[in-house]
Parts: sequence; C-alpha cells; structure tokens
Amino acid sequence: MLRKVFSVFLLTFLVFFASCAKKEVSYLFVLNAKAGKLNAQAGTLVLTDVSKSVFFFTDRPNRRAGKMPMNDFLSAWTQGSDSFKKDHPNASVVGLLSTKDAPFTDIAVILSRPNYNSARSTLTFSVAPVGKEALVSGDFDEIVAFVDGLSPGEMYVIP
Repeated sequence: MLRKVFSVFLLTFLVFFASCAKKEVSYLFVLNAKAGKLNAQAGTLVLTDVSKSVFFFTDRPNRRAGKMPMNDFLSAWTQGSDSFKKDHPNASVVGLLSTKDAPFTDIAVILSRPNYNSARSTLTFSVAPVGKEALVSGDFDEIVAFVDGLSPGEMYVIP
C-alpha cells in the first residue's frame, strides 16, 4: 500500500513538474510618453515625446525585467507565427486627460499599424475598442500604455 501511495505521489509530482517546465514565458510591455492624443473618429492614438526604450517584464515565476530599444520592439511586431501583426495586442492606456478638471482615465484598446518617428519622438497606432465600450477622443498628459505580451520564441531575443 505504501508503495502504491508513493508511486501515485511520484507520478503526480512528475506531471506537475513537466507542466511547469513547459510553461512559456510571456513578456508584457510598457510604453511611456509625456503626452498623447486619442482620435476616436479616426481610430488613432498618437504618443508624443515617447520614450526611446520599452520597459518589459514577465509574470511569475520567471520575474524578468528590463528595457529594449523602441526600434527593436517595433521590428519584432511582425516576427513569429503569433506576431502582433497577425493577432493585434490589447493595451490598457492610462493617463490624465488635458482638461480643466484633468480626470484620470484608462481605456482598453486593440493596437495595430505602429508608426514610429524617432526624429519627432512620436508613435502612432491605429486603435479599436476592446469590448463594447466606445472610444472617447481626448488629449492626454503623462500617458502610459501597458501592452499584452509575446513569448520570446516569437520575437526579438530579450536578454
């Protein structure tokens, strides 16, 4: 009986260990800009004075973090069988609206067609709403976009 219990325990442990070992690392990305403009009618988001690097991190148990150049992030957009070009990423865009009351706001969007102008430090995306909530046009101060991830096998090699 003890041998049977031990065998079941060992089998359970091996299955658990194998499933943990097969988990893919998923990188999440953070884009920072001093200002932004969402044009709901045109379906565009323009980040102005955007950082030249993209912060990335992983979820547990890997706990990796770092920065990569914006150009590398954008060149990876089209790479891999599950690229952002084929399956556009979701993003949570968070910032302060540039109004008299300056209300803090966050919106969920689908990002596509990135266009980076490094000379002007602007990054423009086509956007669509996630879900049924309509996009609302506005100017933002201090804007951050949290972009869902890719696995490293699908994109730029992250250190």
